[in-house]
Amino acid sequence: MLAVLLLAGGGVLFLGGDDGAGGKKPVAGPSDTTSEDGKHEDKDKAEPAGPSAAELNAGRKPGEARVLWLKYNDVDLPGLGAAVNGPWTAGDIVARTTYRTVSGYALADGTEKWKLPLPTDVCAAPSLPTDDGKIVIATLVSNTASIPDCSVLQMIDLKTGEQGWKKTVPLNGRLDMRSEVSLAVNGGTVTYARAGGGADGYRISDGEKLFGEAPGECEVGDVASGARLIAGVTCSDAVGKNRIEELDPTTGKPKWAYQLEPGWYLQTVYSFDPPVVVVTNAEEQRIIALRDDGTLRSRIDGPVAAEAVADARTLYLPTGLVYVDSRVTNTIQAYDLDTGKRTWEAESPTGQAMKPLRMEGGKVLAYVLASKEQGGGIVALEPGSGSPQTLLRHPASAADAEDDVLSARVVYVDGRSVLVPPLLASGTDEEERALKTVMVFGQ
Repeated sequence: MLAVLLLAGGGVLFLGGDDGAGGKKPVAGPSDTTSEDGKHEDKDKAEPAGPSAAELNAGRKPGEARVLWLKYNDVDLPGLGAAVNGPWTAGDIVARTTYRTVSGYALADGTEKWKLPLPTDVCAAPSLPTDDGKIVIATLVSNTASIPDCSVLQMIDLKTGEQGWKKTVPLNGRLDMRSEVSLAVNGGTVTYARAGGGADGYRISDGEKLFGEAPGECEVGDVASGARLIAGVTCSDAVGKNRIEELDPTTGKPKWAYQLEPGWYLQTVYSFDPPVVVVTNAEEQRIIALRDDGTLRSRIDGPVAAEAVADARTLYLPTGLVYVDSRVTNTIQAYDLDTGKRTWEAESPTGQAMKPLRMEGGKVLAYVLASKEQGGGIVALEPGSGSPQTLLRHPASAADAEDDVLSARVVYVDGRSVLVPPLLASGTDEEERALKTVMVFGQ
């Protein structure tokens, strides 16, 4: 069973249906129709229907950061909209996909450094690139096939936009279903996993196949990008038990396995080192911490969240959103990984909601969500107490625009926060032009 794996550090990997996609150049004309392949044919793509960075900064107060730059959608979207993959950073470049396009921009000022049109939709992508800025995405074989075939792998150098190797993954057994795909980058390996076909590993530098075999009664179905290759293995009813494994990214061989109860499977990877995961049986969820050898360390009686981070001793979990005095807020709670017990709870310095991003310098980096009246920002929480330190306060003058980047994926790098939405929703010409695809804040 394929799921959505949510990754430590704020990354999100959509397994299957990652319909990132790209489009034609805008042309003038008043029509608004739908083509035979379901593509939304808005013709009137003129200037972005939204304020510039300078306009958003006009009311900035002392001590607040600036909107350094932002990009609006400039392509016609299909009828169901399009997923956005990224943001990925590589050196001084921030990159992301939109509709059938991958683009790279200068992190400092948003100058477009490269743009790579794609012939078909992006259907899967890892949440992280390699340390030297390489990534491998999966695209459809055809945009018009009745059953999506997400089996074309394309390596891209994010620093330059140059395309590297490209190959189509062959069928791996008669039950191989390549319509729902999971891609993960672990070290120098990209792992391609799917239902009915198991997992194949390829060396990112040259595309050489490192491992893969036809699945038997059990198969790797879910993988996630990170320091270690943590995989969810599902088995037929005849075998009876699913498991979580750490695989060697160069051979695909398991280093250890944690056996799950019948009917349970891996849902979310919170942390790779130490391993902390969410498992589910579709009716309930559990958070478990594992030791480096895959044995159980603790069960954590905390709220299951979309994102969480961990250090060697502690898991940092956000609570659910609640309304307090007409404000949306929450807290971040710390749980001891040896005992599973809560040790502290922290509020944001402004009373706004927070979500953890990653660990840096021994502290928890968290994104403070914007509201219609208050800008967001980046805070660092002390690991022993949760005491917050504001690193970047986004301007209130841009709060409404920031709030419009719904469910933003956030990366904090070199003192700048980068926001990218996971989805671009189709609409009228004006609504599509007003969609923000990247928004960057800094001093």
